Parts: sequence; structure tokens; C-alpha cells
Amino acid sequence: MRANINYLADNPDRWWIDTFGNVARYIVERNAAVLTVVSNGGSGITLQLSDNLNNTVFDFPVTLRCPLPAGWEAAAVTQNGVSVPSQVVNGKVMFDVVPDRGNIVLSRRPS
Repeated sequence: MRANINYLADNPDRWWIDTFGNVARYIVERNAAVLTVVSNGGSGITLQLSDNLNNTVFDFPVTLRCPLPAGWEAAAVTQNGVSVPSQVVNGKVMFDVVPDRGNIVLSRRPS
């Protein structure tokens, strides 16, 4: 058992470990989320993530993976004007955002 726990602790980028309540809320929120493309232009993409859940209970960030447009090597991500950490994985930009918290903007960023 100790070896398994040590493995998880040594590889935090590969696993998400949280309380049962947080994981359950994440699953409900992820399943209820609706992603809408507001605009898609040469300089950026604006998305909106919404759900029909009570925002005081369901306010956990969900992970999105969006394919990078042709010619983009990286993207800067903001939600409601606030920078969101992101990374490129297999040609897709991956980031965590909270539904119903404002527009999500992906902007082309040099690598």
C-alpha cells in the first residue's frame, strides 16, 4: 500500500486525487456542461462554458481540451479576463475553467 501511495505522490501530473465529494461534484458538473463557440477568428477563439447547476455548490473547474488551430504552436487562455494556466498536449491546448464564470478566450501565443 505504501508503495502505491508513494507512486501517486511522486507523479502528481498523472493523477488527480481529491475527496469523494469533490470528485462527485466534478463528474456532475462535467456531464452538465455545455460548450459554445462564441467566435472563431484568426487572432483568437472565444468560448462559453455553461451548465444548469447551482453555482454555489457546483463551482469546481472542469478540464477542457481544444485542438489548436493550424499554425498555432501554443495558446494563452483567459476566463473573464483572468489568465488560466494551460499546456499543449498532443496538439490540443488543455486547461481548467469553471462553468458560468465568463467567456474563455484562447489567443495565439508563440511557443
